[in-house]
Amino acid sequence: MQTYTETDFEGHIEGHLNQSGYRSLQSVDYDKSLCLVPNETLQFIDALNTAHQTDFTVEDKVDIATLHQKVHENEELRQVIEGNNTESNKRYKFDEVFDAILLDFVNSKLDLYKQLSQPEIKADLKRQLYRAYLTQP
Repeated sequence: MQTYTETDFEGHIEGHLNQSGYRSLQSVDYDKSLCLVPNETLQFIDALNTAHQTDFTVEDKVDIATLHQKVHENEELRQVIEGNNTESNKRYKFDEVFDAILLDFVNSKLDLYKQLSQPEIKADLKRQLYRAYLTQP
């Protein structure tokens, strides 16, 4: 009988993710205080600007990075993601947390909320943030 270690299991998961379009990151690229990879965050916000003809300002980018950070720090989401749950349940919880955090923008960042709530932009942003959530430590 073959024995597997946690490292073997993590390597298998990482290999599967990399085959599915994700890529491995170096820990030095990750900003623990922001809970994100700054260069990648800016790149996907710039990609949103290009794809949807938006013009997110520097302040908007900071707010989107903050949204990402709050999602990443959500303990209930972490438990669901790390638990024995189906992919659809994990994604459902992610969407629920994302929507709740985005709703907080109504009181303080209404224009940004309206932009991010447009269906195509919202779907694209969720997809990008979910992928980033799964690949970041």
